[in-house]
Amino acid sequence: MEVLGDRASRPLVAYLQKSRLYYAFTACCFLNRLSYCPIDASNPLQRVLDVAAQLPDAIIVCDNEEVLASILERKIDGIRISEDFTREDRENRDAVAMPGTKSPHYCIATSGSTGTPKLVLVPHDHTIPFVRWAVPFYRIGQGCRWAQFSSIGFDLSLVDFLSVVCGGGVLISLSSQLDRMRPALAVKRCRITHWHSVPSMIPYFLIDSVGDDQSTCQVFSFCGEPLQRANADKLMARYPGARIVNTYGPTEGTLFCSFFEYRPNDETVVGDFVPIGQPIPPWNFILIPEERAERLVLIAPNIADGYVGTESAAFAAVDLFGFRLRAFDTGDRVKRLGLHLYFSHRVDTMVKVNGNRLDLAEVEAVAQRLGFTNPMAFVVGSGVTLVAEGEQDAVTLLIQQLGEHLPQYGVPNVVRVVPAHPRTPSGKLDRRAVRKSLGENSE
Repeated sequence: MEVLGDRASRPLVAYLQKSRLYYAFTACCFLNRLSYCPIDASNPLQRVLDVAAQLPDAIIVCDNEEVLASILERKIDGIRISEDFTREDRENRDAVAMPGTKSPHYCIATSGSTGTPKLVLVPHDHTIPFVRWAVPFYRIGQGCRWAQFSSIGFDLSLVDFLSVVCGGGVLISLSSQLDRMRPALAVKRCRITHWHSVPSMIPYFLIDSVGDDQSTCQVFSFCGEPLQRANADKLMARYPGARIVNTYGPTEGTLFCSFFEYRPNDETVVGDFVPIGQPIPPWNFILIPEERAERLVLIAPNIADGYVGTESAAFAAVDLFGFRLRAFDTGDRVKRLGLHLYFSHRVDTMVKVNGNRLDLAEVEAVAQRLGFTNPMAFVVGSGVTLVAEGEQDAVTLLIQQLGEHLPQYGVPNVVRVVPAHPRTPSGKLDRRAVRKSLGENSE
């Protein structure tokens, strides 16, 4: 705050490695009401500059001298911080710092359809209802050792940070490639009690047989991708007694906004996926009927303030019983099956193959159920191509079984097997990169 001085009201773009320094910086932003946008250091500098250009008079904060020099060469304001910033003079710790802004926000950069990062603008205070729910629900306290898996540019990392710090737990930062590819070893080594990540990490958990009834892990929480029941069942078998929680929520809704705790032999759960569950107060779901499913609209007082520099029809406001609440049209389609609500698809997963409507998510669900690891389905030319992780010899029989569970037009005419899919900086499976590898005729 001393370094910022009268610049404390300007937005900060945090181009930092996941480290103790980054967490100290994040705490500083929330405590001192600073607006900021975290971007993982794995992103190229040009993407950071594209983000900074969308924020008025932004300052880029980095932890690398060469990066700072590159920033300053472009006539952009930048600051380099180091571990020295966390060592304060105890006698002067109560010195009055320059105030930040009256309405501080954090921004999360999402991938825009035009290739320009789209910034979701979320007030700091909008995270308070989530934290009030998360701390008791996850039983966060002094014995909690929470694995912080997500990259700093993914809002799930704020779920980790705010919940654990406010609940008095310990945040275990995981950033190495080994931790990502062999998470069960990380759980054992670090005595993790709470795991939180995208569900496509589950197959990696099953590689190592170290998750037995002596495991320290008490909770597995997943968000960001649909959770397959087959994967949840396998994880339960490997970690008996652990809670498995499926959550849902777009960045625009502020962190995540619904949850479902999956239990063994729950006869109310049907189909291939785990339900997205019930809204967390004060979020509410509005379901708009459509042909094959229902469109999900969120209503809550803590919806994001929109996108930086652009208007979007997805954001609106509604008057409900004398209260004016924010609304966001997620674009997600859901289905009610029995007692629960399930994620169905996004509009962009519905395609036509030889004149027939096909949901690529259905193809992936069938492949997952048969034993494919993290399958992705695409339309290439006039047919479907399936790309999955593993070894070619292991899936030969599975390929034959696809035709027994899918309509003829939905059976992949090409199945590719790769050692591992590329992932985005946030840890999600990178569908765009996989699609690009299939050529220009893929969708």
